[in-house]
Amino acid sequence: SRRRHQKARTGCGICKRRHIKCDEAKPECQNCLTFKVRCEYSDPSLPIKNPANEHTLSLKTVKAYNLLLEHLQWPGHTDAMISYMEIKEKRPSPILNFSDACIADLVRSLVASHLAHIQPQNQHHFRIIAESFCSAGLRGLASQLASVDPNSSHTVFVAAVLVCITTLAQGPRAGEYLLFSDVAVAEWFPLLQGLKSVLTTFSISAIFSGPLRLFSCHTARTGRTTADILHLPRLEWIDPFNQLKDFVAKSSGIEMESNVEAVLSLGQCYEAIWGGTDLAYQGDAVNGLAFMWTYRLKDDFIRRLQRKDPITLVIFAHFAVLLTSLEYIWFIKGWPEHILAGIAGNIDHMYLAWLQWPLEVVG
Repeated sequence: SRRRHQKARTGCGICKRRHIKCDEAKPECQNCLTFKVRCEYSDPSLPIKNPANEHTLSLKTVKAYNLLLEHLQWPGHTDAMISYMEIKEKRPSPILNFSDACIADLVRSLVASHLAHIQPQNQHHFRIIAESFCSAGLRGLASQLASVDPNSSHTVFVAAVLVCITTLAQGPRAGEYLLFSDVAVAEWFPLLQGLKSVLTTFSISAIFSGPLRLFSCHTARTGRTTADILHLPRLEWIDPFNQLKDFVAKSSGIEMESNVEAVLSLGQCYEAIWGGTDLAYQGDAVNGLAFMWTYRLKDDFIRRLQRKDPITLVIFAHFAVLLTSLEYIWFIKGWPEHILAGIAGNIDHMYLAWLQWPLEVVG
C-alpha cells in the first residue's frame, strides 16, 4: 500500500504552487535559489497591507497571466511548451491562432514586459526575460523573411507588428526616442521600415487572410472622434497647430514639401482624435490611430529627424502630444515625456519656444 506522508504546511509559496518539495530554508529555499526567483513565505507577524494603497489587478488579468508567470519564473520546467497553447485557450484571439514559434516568443516577450510593469519588485527579472524572448522572436522573424511569400505574408506582418509593440513595451531607454537616437540609427526606425515593406510587397488580401481574415482591411469612415469614444479630455489644439503650420511653411528650405506634408498628416490625426472647431470629425477612422502618422512619414523626413534637424524635431514634438491619447495603454505610458525630453536635450535653444505647448499638454 502507498505510504502516507505528512504534507508540508510551511514551505514557500512558490514551491506550494508548483507542487514540489520545499526544504523550507530561510530566507530563501534551495529551489528558489536554483531558479533565481523571489522566495515567498507567508509571515503572520507582518502587518496587513491596506488594499487601497496597493496596485490592484483585475481578476481577469491575474487569471490570464498566472500560468505564464509560473512558466517565465521556472524556465527549466517541462511544462513550458504547454503554456502558449493554454494561453490561447484562456485568451482567444486571432493573433494567437498562429503556430509559428516567432509569434509565440514575441507574445511571451510582451507579457513578460507587462509583468515587469505590474510587478515593480520583480521588474529587473521580467525585463531580462522580455528581452530574451524578443531576441528569439527577432531571429525567427529574420528566418521567415528569407523565404516569405504570399502564403506566409500574414505571419510576417503580425510578427513585424508585434516586434514594434514589444520594443515599446520594454519601456523608454536612455538615448532612444523612437525615430531618433543620441548615438546611431534609432532602433524603432528599421522595425517601422520592415512593417511598411511587408505592406508594400504583398497585397492586402494576402496579408489579411488565414488567422487575420476576421480583421477588416477596408478603409472605414467614422462620425465620432477618438476623444468621444474613449472619453478623453478636451484639447484646445487648433490655434497652436496653426502656428506650427505657419512656422514650418516659412522656415523650411528645400525640405519644405515633406515637412508640410508631415504637418498636414499630423493635423488629420489631431482632428480625428480631438475634433475640429465644432469638436466633430467626419473622415477616415484610421486617422484616429496616432501611429498612423509615423507610418505615413517619408524616409527623407525620418533621416533628417535622425540628424536632429530642428524643424523635424519641432514637428515630432507635436506627435508626442498625439501619444497622450494612447496613454490608457500600459506600454505607451512614459513615452510622450521621454520623447519630449530627448527633443529638448537635442534641439538648438532658439527653437525651445516651440516645445512649450507640447510640454504643457504632456505635463
